[in-house]
Amino acid sequence: MISSPLVFDGDAEIRELCSALGSCAGAPPRLRLLPASAAGRPGWRAGAATRVVFPVDMDWMGELSFDTTKEAELSETGRQAVQALLPLAGSLLSAAQERRRLKASLDWLRDHNMALRRRSRHDPLTALLNGRSFHAMARLMSRQPLRRRASALVLIDADDFKGVNDRFGHPAGDRYLKALARSLRDLCRPEDPVGRIGGDEFALLLHDLPPEYDWREVMIDRLRDRLRREVDLTVAPDCPASVSLGIAVFEAPQGNYAARLREADQALYAAKKKRRAAG
Repeated sequence: MISSPLVFDGDAEIRELCSALGSCAGAPPRLRLLPASAAGRPGWRAGAATRVVFPVDMDWMGELSFDTTKEAELSETGRQAVQALLPLAGSLLSAAQERRRLKASLDWLRDHNMALRRRSRHDPLTALLNGRSFHAMARLMSRQPLRRRASALVLIDADDFKGVNDRFGHPAGDRYLKALARSLRDLCRPEDPVGRIGGDEFALLLHDLPPEYDWREVMIDRLRDRLRREVDLTVAPDCPASVSLGIAVFEAPQGNYAARLREADQALYAAKKKRRAAG
């Protein structure tokens, strides 16, 4: 019923008001809000459609128009009846506009709070879970009863990341970390938590692992292939792209997450030691 960019067609009181105005005038009404600076002085207007402008608040004026023909002009009695309803129309439009402003403010606050919560849970560089959020989620998920198949906590460390920074610069180092984050996220299912838990340290929690084949070697090969492609594209073809992994396999539910974390950390340390020894 309101022909304006400011739509209140969900407001039952305004719909009822328009119905009452139409009954008084004997013609369909159109009601809209106009900026006060552009609406002109309050009062009745002459034209193809009978119009009246009335105050709403400091910033807005209401405009009420009726689609009439020359043979069916709005009668003086009809004008008087409409005029009597204009203060109510102004009050209802003012209240509706205030509700609109309040809703816009609440929507902004909700979106702002959601953004703040996301920033508090996610690493700003890679958009993965930060360390605190990852461990909280992994600890909770490791306690959930699942099918009798294995789960795994995997720690990942970028090999010689300091050398990447020293040779290619810190902006390239950031791109390297983003490439590793994308490689890990692409490797996992949507429900698998993936986090950046330190400077060049990452972690993921895998559930429902198949016992039929050695998934570890398959996962490591896929990760290294993905990382190599990402680094070639975003850093440099001659940039090293190597990671070490520490894996702790367990069967959920698992109450001692801290023990699984130590186990994965020890496995990561052993893998890095073995890599250094191999040169």
